[in-house]
Amino acid sequence: MKPEFKFCPLCSSVLSKKRIDFKERPYCKECGWINYDNPLPVTVSIAINANNEVLITRRNLEPGLGEWAFPGGFIEVGETAWESCLRELKEETGVEGIVEELLGVYIQKTEEYGDLIVLGYRVKALSSDIIINDEVKEAKFIGWAELPNIPFSTHREMAKSFLKKTDEYQGTL
Repeated sequence: MKPEFKFCPLCSSVLSKKRIDFKERPYCKECGWINYDNPLPVTVSIAINANNEVLITRRNLEPGLGEWAFPGGFIEVGETAWESCLRELKEETGVEGIVEELLGVYIQKTEEYGDLIVLGYRVKALSSDIIINDEVKEAKFIGWAELPNIPFSTHREMAKSFLKKTDEYQGTL
């Protein structure tokens, strides 16, 4: 469960609650800080190689430990969503790519981080050579017909969005 602030991150005073902008929010009486608790931005790539195979990863951390997913992660301060997408792809799998299209913007609810805003991109993989990092147990390019169960609804929606634009769609996701 995502922890709730009890103390002000700016001045360390105990937080109070107050109705602000039509919602009960923690705020600091001392310095005026308000916790708006905004969703965190995440990017995910549907990376396709020259053989029209998609890159999947088996996660080595929560959420979804041991489950299959598409490469992705949090947008860092100072980077664009495209930069985040390509950085996460390279960090997790060693694969470099080129963003070709925004597939969609989705909301994912998580216990660990609260709500996430997930930006899904179609990426052209520039190689099929994979070198995983410690966030990933396994990664591989596979044909769409071989796609395993992916527990993240946002990832399944991205795949559907991609497949509807190609002749690969069979309505199986």
